[in-house]
Amino acid sequence: MFDLITLDYPQFINIVTKKKARIQYLEKENQYCLFAYDGPIKYYTCIYKQDPKIDNFDWVTEQQNLNDFESKYKSSANRPIGISPVEGESIFKSFLLEILDNQQQGIIEIDIAEVYGKDIELRRVRPRPIQAKMGDKVHFEVWAKEGYGLPTDVPLRKFGETYLEGGDGWSGLWYEGVGTAQIPQIFILKLIYDKGTDLTYRRFYLDVEVII
Repeated sequence: MFDLITLDYPQFINIVTKKKARIQYLEKENQYCLFAYDGPIKYYTCIYKQDPKIDNFDWVTEQQNLNDFESKYKSSANRPIGISPVEGESIFKSFLLEILDNQQQGIIEIDIAEVYGKDIELRRVRPRPIQAKMGDKVHFEVWAKEGYGLPTDVPLRKFGETYLEGGDGWSGLWYEGVGTAQIPQIFILKLIYDKGTDLTYRRFYLDVEVII
């Protein structure tokens, strides 16, 4: 079940651009019906291909909308939704975390500005523990930097909690971004690794693919 939001064409293009949602469309006899998904929300609009002869209808503006869609968006529309919609350079990095004996927790801290130098979209993340024990778990947190008017004493968001299943060398696709919003440079992405009851040494890799 989706919450349907009907927009005019400029509003539709504006919001799908901001949210980096993939445009889908159905072509009818005299219309393009455009839609895009953002989680449980479905955005929708229509463009006439010919003058519908409706009283007070602005056909001049509609022709501009039609030309805009056909020249800028139609060729890249109707792509699979399950793939990141961002068209850009894909960068893959691995980050190492070592947690010493008797330490309960370890953190990988990724400063977006320092590591990538621009806003990113998180495409794929894969945990790759070299040593792991039953009960170990990891999750992501997003923190704001100082000086931007945002809280800096608590995480702005937590997501992606997973247990590592206690297997050395186990790896799996943990979090795959599907149209995730951009993460601006003013944020720090943290991977929090919590040991279970066994507090011996751990070594852990985090594989990250982003789009810039």
